[in-house]
Amino acid sequence: MDLAKFQDDRVISERQVVVTESDSHCKLPIRSGDLEGINEVRAEVFLPEGAEGQLHCRITSGERTEGMSEDDGYQFNAIVSPRGGNIWEGWREFRFPNECFYTQGIPWGWGQISSGFLDGPTGTQFRNVRLVERERVVGPRISDVQLLQELNLNHQGLERASKAESDDKALSEIVWHFRSGSFDRELITSEGEDRAFHLDEANRILEGNVLEQDWSEQINWEANPTGYIEWTLAIHYLLFLRPAIDAFFSTGEAKYAIGIERYVADWLKKCPVPFGVRAGGYPWGHSLVGAIRPFSSLVDIFRVICACPETDDRTVVDLLKSFFEHEQYLLQFQSFPPSNKTIAEGRTLAALGCVFPEFKDAGFWREEGYRRLLDDMDIQVMGDGASYELTPGYQMSIAKWFLESFRVAQKFEYDVDPVFEAGIRSMYRWSTAIARPDFTRPSVSDAGSLDSSDGLTEPGRVLNDDEAVWVGTRGKEGERPSYDSIALEDSGYFVMRSGWGKDDRYLLFEGGPYGRWHQHEDKLGLEVYAYGTPFIVDPGITSYYTNPWTSFYTTTQAHNTVMVDGCAQARGRNQSIDQWVQSARPNTVWRSDERSDAAVATYDSPYAGLEEEVSHRRSVLFVKPDYFVLFDELQGQSRHTYEALFHFMPFRVLIDPQSMAVRTGRMNAANLEILPLTRMSPSLVCGQDDPVQGWLAMSGEDVPAPVVIYKKKASLPFRTGYVIYPFSDGQVTAGISTRITKRDDSWTIRITHADGTQDRLKMNWSGDGAPELL
Repeated sequence: MDLAKFQDDRVISERQVVVTESDSHCKLPIRSGDLEGINEVRAEVFLPEGAEGQLHCRITSGERTEGMSEDDGYQFNAIVSPRGGNIWEGWREFRFPNECFYTQGIPWGWGQISSGFLDGPTGTQFRNVRLVERERVVGPRISDVQLLQELNLNHQGLERASKAESDDKALSEIVWHFRSGSFDRELITSEGEDRAFHLDEANRILEGNVLEQDWSEQINWEANPTGYIEWTLAIHYLLFLRPAIDAFFSTGEAKYAIGIERYVADWLKKCPVPFGVRAGGYPWGHSLVGAIRPFSSLVDIFRVICACPETDDRTVVDLLKSFFEHEQYLLQFQSFPPSNKTIAEGRTLAALGCVFPEFKDAGFWREEGYRRLLDDMDIQVMGDGASYELTPGYQMSIAKWFLESFRVAQKFEYDVDPVFEAGIRSMYRWSTAIARPDFTRPSVSDAGSLDSSDGLTEPGRVLNDDEAVWVGTRGKEGERPSYDSIALEDSGYFVMRSGWGKDDRYLLFEGGPYGRWHQHEDKLGLEVYAYGTPFIVDPGITSYYTNPWTSFYTTTQAHNTVMVDGCAQARGRNQSIDQWVQSARPNTVWRSDERSDAAVATYDSPYAGLEEEVSHRRSVLFVKPDYFVLFDELQGQSRHTYEALFHFMPFRVLIDPQSMAVRTGRMNAANLEILPLTRMSPSLVCGQDDPVQGWLAMSGEDVPAPVVIYKKKASLPFRTGYVIYPFSDGQVTAGISTRITKRDDSWTIRITHADGTQDRLKMNWSGDGAPELL
C-alpha cells in the first residue's frame, strides 16, 4: 500500500504516557477522562525476527453492560504475519486509531475509559507511547489527481478524458463515460425475479429507518445499540441498502437512487480507509466487511448512481476512489491464516478487476484475486468437498463465494483453472449429501438448528447438478440423489439413511477432525431424525455474544458425545493446526450393504483437566430401515466416570424406571426411544443456568431443551451401548427388549421387536470396532 497516494490525518495534539521500553505487555497509565478528545494511540513497537500473532490494544471503562461477560470498552487487534501486512523486524512506529477498534458492550466513548494495555507476540516491546488527538481526513483519502493517475485514460471510452484541458474536465468526461457507457457492470446477471416485496422496506430506508434506528436527521456509523459486534458490522457491509437498490432497478424511480446516495456519500466521507494499518474495527478492519462490501453492495450502488441522472457526479468520482482504496487495502492486508475471510478478499479482488477494466492495474487485480481463490480452494477444501471449517452453514457461504467468483469469470470471459470448478462442485455435493430428509441441514458447530437447504437450488442449476436442485427445491425439481447412506471420509461425516422421503430414518455421525474455524469440541457426536422430526440434535449456536450460553454451545457438554470424569474434549488446546484439518479417512471405518451401515471413529486426544490418558471409541450400526445401535468403549487405566449425553429437541422426555430407557412423549406423533444395553441410570436436565446445560440454539434464540445423561463409574476398559429406536404414531413405546451374550471380547446382542421378530448383532471389541448384523 503506497501511502504516498493517500492523504494522512492531521495531528492536533499528543501526550506521551510511556517513555522507556516495556515488555510484550505494556500497561497504559490512564484514568477516566484522560482519553477525552483522544482518537488514536501511537507507539514505537519492536517485533523480533519471525514474530507471529497479534498486536492488541484493550481499553476498558470498568463498567459492564448487563448480560455481558467482559467490561465495556474497545479492543484493537492487528495480525502480525507476512500475509497480514503488519510485519517488520526491529523498531517501527505503529498506530492504533479508534476507527480500528471493536466495541465491546455499550461503552460511552473514550472519555469514560479508565484502564488499558498494549501487548503482542513474545519478544514484542513498546516505547514512546502517546495519546493522540487528530483531525481525520474527509474521505476518500486519494485525491482527484491521484484517481486520474490510476485510470487508464487510453481505455476505450476514456479518450475524451485523456484530451481534456484540465483535471476537472477530465473528471467530467470520466463521469460521462461511466454514466453513459454500455459496459455491463452487474457482477452476476440477475434472473429478473419480482422484487416488489422489497418496496415497503426500501421506503423505510428512505425515511431514515435503518435496523430500527432513526437516521432521518443524522447518520451514526459508530452506533452499536445492542453491544453486539454483528450489529455494527451489518451497518458497514451497507447491505441494508439492498431493498432500495432492488427498488430502483425495479421501478426506475429517482427517489431510491437519491436515498441511497444520501447514505453512501456520508459513509465515503466519514469512513475513510485507515492510513497504513489494518486491524479489527468495523468499517475496514474486520476483513469480511472490507471484502464483502464492494462485491455485495458498492458495485450495485455504483450502478444505481450512474444510472440516475439526478445524483451528484461527485458521488461517482468518490465511489471510483473507494474501489481503488478497497483494492489497495485488500492487496496489502491479506487475512491470515486462510479462512472464509481470505476467500471473500480474493472474490472482491477478482471481481473488481473484471468489472472495472478502466483501472491501469485491473488485470493484476483479476489475476491476483483468482490466484488467491485457487490457493484457498487447495488449502481449505478437503478431498470429499468439505470446507475445513467443518460446519454446514459456513460451508454454504464459502461455496457460494467460490461459485460467485466462478460466475463472474464466466460472464467477463476470464478463463479459470478447471480445478476451481471441480472444487466448487465437490462442495455442493457434500452439502447435498448431509441434508436431512426434511431438507434441513444438521446444526453442527456454528450453525442454526433448523437451517434449510434451499440455498442449493441456484447453485445446482448453475452447475447442472440435478441432485442439488432436487434437495434445494424439496423434491419438486431435479433428480433424487442416487445414494441413500454415504461416507464423507475426509471430513469424517457419516450419513446413514433409509431413504430421502420425509418419514425416512437418518443419522449423522461425526468422526472427523476438529476443523479450522468455528469449531466445537464435539467429536463422535450424532444427530437422529425420523418420521419428519429431528429428535436428537447438535445445539448449533445462537450468536457470538460473549456470554455463558455462547461458551456452552462450543463445549462437549452441549453435544451428543461422551465426557470422562466430568472433563470435556480439548482438541483445540492440545492438537496442532495440521491435526485440526487432517483427513479422517485413515482413522475411521465404514461398511455399507443392503441390510446395514457401520461407522467407527475414535477420540484419542486429551480431556481437559484429566491427567490420565483415556480414549473413546464409538461405533454406530444402522439396521436398515428402522433403527440404530450405538457402542461406546473407554480405554485407559483405573476407574473413571463415563457420561453419555443425548440432547433432544424441546420435547417431553420420560424415563422408564424398569428398563432405564428414555423416550419422547409426544402425543399423536412419532417418538424415539433410547434403550441402554448395560445397566445405567439416566438423568434429565433442561434449561439449567448455572452451569449452563439443557439448551438449544433455535432461530436465534436460546431455547430450553432436555438432555439425557447416562452415567457410570467403572474400571477401564468400559463398554456399553444403546439401541436408538424411532417409532411411528400409534405406539406408546418402541416395545423392544435386548439380550446380550458375552464371550471374551465379543458380544452377541439379540433384539426382540414388538411384533416378536428378532435381529442378532455381533460386536467384536478387539477388532476394528465395526458391529455386524448377523
